[in-house]
Amino acid sequence: MTEGSGDDPGLPGPSRSDISTQPGGTSPLSLSELRELLSGEEPTVSSPKLVPALVATLLLDGRESADYKRRALAGTVLAKIESADVLRPYCRHVVVALKEWLQTDLADTESLFADQYSAPKQTLGEALVEVLTTVVRSSPSDMTAYTPVLLAYLLDERGEVEQVLVALEAIVDAEPAAIPSAQLAQVFDTADPYRVAAGARLLQTLAAHGQADAVLDRISFDSLELALTHSDSDVSGAAARTLADLAEAGYTGRIVAEIDISAFESPLQQQATDSCVTATAALCEIVAAGYTSPVATQLDMAALNSTLEDPQPNAVGNTAIVIGYLLDEEQDRAVHLADDIDHQTLAELLSHESEFVRENVSSALGYLLEYVDAVTVGSAISPRDLEPLVTHGDPSVAGNAVALLNELFAAGYIDPVLAEFDLVKISTALSQKDPIPRGNAVATIGYLAEHGYGGAVLDTIPLSDLAAELDAEADHVRRNAAASLADLAEVGCADAVIAATDLEILTALFEASDPSVVENAILAVGHLAYSGYADDLAPHIEPERLTKHLTHPDSEIAKNTATLIAAFSFRGCVELVFACVPALLSALDAFSHPRTPAVVMALSHLCIGAPKSVIEYESANVLDELLTTATQTDLAYIMEIDPEERLLRTVVAAACHSIAVANPTIAADHQPSIRRLLSVPPYLERADNGTATTLLFATLHRIPSKSTIGPV
Repeated sequence: MTEGSGDDPGLPGPSRSDISTQPGGTSPLSLSELRELLSGEEPTVSSPKLVPALVATLLLDGRESADYKRRALAGTVLAKIESADVLRPYCRHVVVALKEWLQTDLADTESLFADQYSAPKQTLGEALVEVLTTVVRSSPSDMTAYTPVLLAYLLDERGEVEQVLVALEAIVDAEPAAIPSAQLAQVFDTADPYRVAAGARLLQTLAAHGQADAVLDRISFDSLELALTHSDSDVSGAAARTLADLAEAGYTGRIVAEIDISAFESPLQQQATDSCVTATAALCEIVAAGYTSPVATQLDMAALNSTLEDPQPNAVGNTAIVIGYLLDEEQDRAVHLADDIDHQTLAELLSHESEFVRENVSSALGYLLEYVDAVTVGSAISPRDLEPLVTHGDPSVAGNAVALLNELFAAGYIDPVLAEFDLVKISTALSQKDPIPRGNAVATIGYLAEHGYGGAVLDTIPLSDLAAELDAEADHVRRNAAASLADLAEVGCADAVIAATDLEILTALFEASDPSVVENAILAVGHLAYSGYADDLAPHIEPERLTKHLTHPDSEIAKNTATLIAAFSFRGCVELVFACVPALLSALDAFSHPRTPAVVMALSHLCIGAPKSVIEYESANVLDELLTTATQTDLAYIMEIDPEERLLRTVVAAACHSIAVANPTIAADHQPSIRRLLSVPPYLERADNGTATTLLFATLHRIPSKSTIGPV
């Protein structure tokens, strides 16, 4: 038999030349003395010579079988000593012995070291690592110099993995820079999945300290993928946890590039294990980092469905998070994904005892409702399960629950919900300080009003609470509040809206920086104006606040602004609308813009409703421009491209007639324009548009007879 000297340059650290083989001059112990020491639970260390004697025995240089047995027993006795302070002075000696054990080149090493009569079933290597671990637990940073030797033990096929891992994790956690990255990378090249799993745990610790790069640069993820699919949940769990931590530390791109996501299916199906939980955690990190596509295309949804039935709340909640991300981000595949998800099981989880589960399930169901028939999901949900979530003190829980309600209501699935759900609970969500549940609750009112349940809202929810949200800090809350008030006004609840709303705050939203807030405020004011409250609103509106939005880059906002001005015009707010006329006429320059019909409507209503004195007044020359440019060119074009706009045609004709009544001279100047309007096809279909045609002929009739009128 040959044995290494302990001076192998591949294993840095102390060697025999650096230590005394008989520390303190103490002589080695005999076999009988060692066996006597082993007979107790823990050796008595009161004698100052005992540990030096054990160390001296450990370092015996003899080659006889008895010498090996003495060394093995000495290591076993030392391992039973639990005092780190007693052992610490001799760590260098123990490391030398461990290096020599690692470098022994005989396959039957332990047969030489074993004492079948009195030594426990423990190798000398295990005993020595246990001694070092006792000291590491006490002061890991003092043991960093011995990390290479401990790693060598991990790499040795005889090394006991879990034991040395305890020591290595403690050292790496205390001094992450102490671990030799090249040596740790070798662990991932071994064929032993348990050693790979141990390496993964060390890599996980390094990642937590942001120092995983040096190792990751040296390894392939193939071994981690193999470990991930191992049948032993300890192995697959370690791999999954490492991948989760690496993803959290910013290595997600590397993970999805080198690992087939389908490898996660194995740990996902290891129910009731840490492996399942950590696999779902890793997938959460991956999708949260934006890599939803690899998960959607490579992972079988059946694996996620099985995890929904796992007894561990974290596994279930994490799975719901993954489902939510996939449905939210993978819109091109969402319909297919939604079909593969177990709707029934997911819905039943709303009654799960874990808040973490309920919160994320309600969120996932909300996304699911965007792609699945509301009845399919809604019928699987017990509305009563939503009540404690809607009123929950945790804003994220309440917010997700209200969002789920909104998806059901938006899809028209309302009666079955209201039959069991107490709508008063929405008021509780409105009272939350956090803007997320408040904003969602505000939107709920709008969805109900939009579907004809405005009365139910008025009966259960104080509108003053809703209107107060117009002054909220969060844009989405103000946006939703304005939208809900608009919906209520549109469905006949304008009286209640006016009574509950500070009109100064509502109209001030025209100046908001968020375009969606502006748009909804304009809609709300417009519905209130058309409902008969234009005179109440007009004093709160400066014309510039309106006209600047006529040219808003968002065509919907521009169109709604013109519609709002038309509402004021229709309701006779002459002063406000006259101030807007220059901007309205300017807006007609781009007559193919979606706002044009509303602009024309506003101007025409003004002509119809303005007193005769106003039209005769010199400032009414702006109407001359309207009839010259708009009537002659743009309005005829509008009739051609939108022949179904009967109301617009009628209003334009009425405007012409109104002007002719008030000032026939102005009408006479524009008889060619009127004649052209009569020649446009929609006006010739008299049965279809008799009112407009009649008004135009009546207009011509008002023109003085001295005017020459060509054939019509």
